[in-house]
Amino acid sequence: MDKLDSAITTERLEIDRLKQELATRTVRLEALLEASRLRPSIERTSSLPVSDVDAAIAAHREAGRRTGREPGSINGAWQKFLGIMVLAGNAELPRSEFVKKAAEHSGLAEPSARQRVRAFIESGILIEKNGLVSVSDVAIERFKLRFQKNSAPPVEGGAVNGSGVSAPEMVGSSH
Repeated sequence: MDKLDSAITTERLEIDRLKQELATRTVRLEALLEASRLRPSIERTSSLPVSDVDAAIAAHREAGRRTGREPGSINGAWQKFLGIMVLAGNAELPRSEFVKKAAEHSGLAEPSARQRVRAFIESGILIEKNGLVSVSDVAIERFKLRFQKNSAPPVEGGAVNGSGVSAPEMVGSSH
């Protein structure tokens, strides 16, 4: 065996080692992704009082930071989705189902909606108890999500959510 044959053998051995390492790391990554999917969320038994949210916003303004969204605020698509959930009775849904509906109605991909739902739980906009997610009273009050009996909910295309399905039907189905 000359030097060239030795170099070829060495490279083949290194490639085999790297393939084994890749396989090991792939299994490890899949396990981490599954653990992430199954991890329990922070359970909130109570939400921040509205006054605490207002205080955080005031402190943010006083600090002179004017870029980006204010702390505790959500965009219109999410306000509309949360309003629909409240109008439908604020039913507690399993997190996976809540994320799926949020993704459908916000236009986000499910992984992004999952992150947003997790952030909303941590900030008190949503509450999760025993794996079931609902809109918090703080969010209902802060974003005026509770519709009065004399006021009509937002209507698009003749239905509450623009899909031709009323809010109670939307929540109860896999729409």
